[in-house]
Amino acid sequence: EGFLSLLAPTCGQLQELTLDIAFENPRLAVALPGGLLFHCLRQLIIRPRDFEALSLAAELLECVESPALRKVELEGPVLSEALLSGLCNAALAASGGLQTVKLLWTPQTQCPMFLDESIALCLERLLETLPALRRLDIAVDPASHGSGASRRLAPLQPPDVPIPETQPLLADMAVLEALQEVSFDFLADDSLACLREVADGALRWRHVRVSGVKRHIEDPEEALAVFMAKLSDELQEFTLTVEIEVEMRPFLRGFLRTRIGALSNVWQGHPSLRTLKLNWTAFDDDGIRAIAEHCPRIQTLVLDRCEYWTDTIAEIVTGLVELRRLRVRASAMLSDRFLYALGEVAHRFAVLEIEPSFSMSSYALDQLRQKISPGAQAMPVETGIFGFSSGPLELIVAATDAMEPGFGDAGGPAHWPPGAWGVGRRLGGVLRLLQPEEAE
Repeated sequence: EGFLSLLAPTCGQLQELTLDIAFENPRLAVALPGGLLFHCLRQLIIRPRDFEALSLAAELLECVESPALRKVELEGPVLSEALLSGLCNAALAASGGLQTVKLLWTPQTQCPMFLDESIALCLERLLETLPALRRLDIAVDPASHGSGASRRLAPLQPPDVPIPETQPLLADMAVLEALQEVSFDFLADDSLACLREVADGALRWRHVRVSGVKRHIEDPEEALAVFMAKLSDELQEFTLTVEIEVEMRPFLRGFLRTRIGALSNVWQGHPSLRTLKLNWTAFDDDGIRAIAEHCPRIQTLVLDRCEYWTDTIAEIVTGLVELRRLRVRASAMLSDRFLYALGEVAHRFAVLEIEPSFSMSSYALDQLRQKISPGAQAMPVETGIFGFSSGPLELIVAATDAMEPGFGDAGGPAHWPPGAWGVGRRLGGVLRLLQPEEAE
């Protein structure tokens, strides 16, 4: 009541509002005061932590009538139909000007997450109210990424869709002409079935991060091919994460993925790609060479399946002159020769992550570390942390260099950014020695 008494006289002037709501007494009911209307809000963030808070959040959204509203973020264990309907009304009141919408679900421990048909239909209606949308996140909260939490967005049935058991939400985003950044963590075969019907190159998104659980994605390699075909030449960042459910991980430990060679038809037409992160597809040398040939401006290459890599990969990586971050997992065919070759271009890297292979010596790793970060003290491989003993600020600066927008845009040899990046320039870069995925 005290909070609402403060909110009532100021609601007409508020431009930004962030609420993290939870009730100590679950039987407590709160009535909103009359005349509570938000006319000037530009940014609204609500994080309801329980069902009582969820009800209050839905009522607050009904009070938002701001033509200036540009960003809304909702995060919680449950985002109800009433809450999403309130968001639709707020988007209508914004006269189509809403530019950023983030809907983040927080998975509960050992509790499968299923967004039913009512939620799926609400999300479809929401798209119709967002003609100027530039960023859309329909995702789990970042802390839950990689957890293997079971999740699914319900497929729809006729008459809502022409084909039973399909989920058109991802494909329907193609109508949002201003959309540039998409995060979607409920990828499944029913979504891919609709996405295949979209014209090739029709999705002009620049930053795409998608994930799902393996139980609902029969062929992750095919999913990669579908996305790359539908995305246009404006694509700059692509992340595809296929998570294995927690209960299945012990059975798939050490399981080799299908070996994937050169997929020139997949990578051609994406010359602007700067960031590529894949955790399932196991490319061999020819597969990596095809990526390098068609996407020469890559700055971040994070691939978690490297079991078919040989020392030849170092020659391919050397040709990527703008590469700033590289992850290398263990392979029986990687040796010291690979490390020495990377050492020749060590000055380029801001972040280099290596899971030591059986044929890699500690001496070669130490030599590489010295070239990346001269003067730093090596840390034991089994610690699985950054490979030198610098302070937290220096680690952050060096790692951030790899993500700097425009870093290396001019092409040619790498140069550290001027000014504030002096610490990163002095250190050179970060060598991180990884543990096996199972241990991490």
